[in-house]
Amino acid sequence: MRLQYKQFAWRTLLLMLWLAAAYSLYFHHIAPLETQTTESREVDAFPTSDDNNISELNVEQDTSIITVDNSTISEKRSSSILQSLLSIVSLWTKKFIPGSVSEKSTSLTPVTPKPVTGKPVAVKTNSSASAKSAPIPEHSTKDPMDVYSDMGGIAINQSDASTPVNPHPFNFTLNPENTCDVGPSSELFLLVYVHTRPGSIKQRELIRSTWGDVRNYYPITVRRIFVMGLPDSEYVQDAVNLESNLYHDIVQENFLDTYRNLTYKAVGALRWVKDYCSNAKFVLKTDDDAFVNMHVLLDLLVSKHKSGVYGPRSLVCNAWYSEAVPRVGKWAVTLAQRKHPTWPTFCQGLAYIMTPRVAAELYNASFDVPFLWMDDVCVTGFLAKKVGIVHTPIAQHFVSEGLIEKQLMNQALWKKALFSHVHNFDLRRWAWNRVMKLKNNSSTSTTIGNPLFSTTTSTKVAVPQSNPFLP
Repeated sequence: MRLQYKQFAWRTLLLMLWLAAAYSLYFHHIAPLETQTTESREVDAFPTSDDNNISELNVEQDTSIITVDNSTISEKRSSSILQSLLSIVSLWTKKFIPGSVSEKSTSLTPVTPKPVTGKPVAVKTNSSASAKSAPIPEHSTKDPMDVYSDMGGIAINQSDASTPVNPHPFNFTLNPENTCDVGPSSELFLLVYVHTRPGSIKQRELIRSTWGDVRNYYPITVRRIFVMGLPDSEYVQDAVNLESNLYHDIVQENFLDTYRNLTYKAVGALRWVKDYCSNAKFVLKTDDDAFVNMHVLLDLLVSKHKSGVYGPRSLVCNAWYSEAVPRVGKWAVTLAQRKHPTWPTFCQGLAYIMTPRVAAELYNASFDVPFLWMDDVCVTGFLAKKVGIVHTPIAQHFVSEGLIEKQLMNQALWKKALFSHVHNFDLRRWAWNRVMKLKNNSSTSTTIGNPLFSTTTSTKVAVPQSNPFLP
């Protein structure tokens, strides 16, 4: 750009010397033109399109130029010689005025935006048919069921086999690392981690005051955390920091929290479980718009653990088998990205139960599998298949939002409803109050009196008075 301005300056000087003889004839004509072109030559004054994308002139083409209104100027011209001179000036300015644009042309050459500086974040872009897919890593499995192209992950230069296919180069910005420390006399039975967005403060408050209040399950030891990325607003982050200081239950990594980054959130949660909560017997993943019938869930887990049905490599969920790969809509995947018509078996993202060992295996496998923005398919589908995890289906315990009220009102069915997506806040709170009423009217409850996790019959269990802000 500076070279163009230098050329412009030299040519202007030569032109002015050449026109000195005729200066008195066209003085009143050339002055307005100089004013017009000077305004269009301000440094960095690039024209913008309707969508505010910065653009610049492609000097090799005449598609973006500034034109002179010849009809207006010709009225003021006094001779044919002057018209020729002005034509030369006009043609010369068309070619060398940087940043100029034609009155009729809307064609603009986009400028590559500068990279965002500051916090290290990963911004995902939506997949499209025109997007180029990354090549399949050579050391990935040859099974057609496992093959798909990287769908928008962090760009990497895989120089050798030791370079991760799908790196996770993020750090914890909020980390309640002592959450799972329960002391030598206690055993942590269940960790619940909830996928949430930074701005979903009301959802987290509702969970803390209903099924996420871990004091309700004494003497079973339960812990709860919320997992999120970074918001795009400093005000939201300030609110999250205050919330974290109050409850000490927020795990946050420094990636941008967007829908296309859900897999980073899922992998970050697996990492946290592996590093800070490997002492739990079971781990429950769920979402912040879920209703969880925790009392019945704990009864189920205690029973299955005692009988050995749920072992150290269990992945319990509503398993989806031979699910078709969508080609249109919100979750569309192109043929270039995934040729196989179906996904591998994976869990519904609403909720799934695993052990810390499974979480660690899935996390370690994530580095060798290309990025896929659909977190449930990626984590519980491709990663689980890679490490040989077999799904344990419990589809009968997943209830739709439209049926949850009816099922909880049925004395014979309420214990079968474990998980439901309930977006309505009032319905979710009603569901919890209903479960608490049914539970208090029941003659049995689950307790852990020893490492064997026996099930006993008892009356109402006294809840110890402790700091309500502890998880």
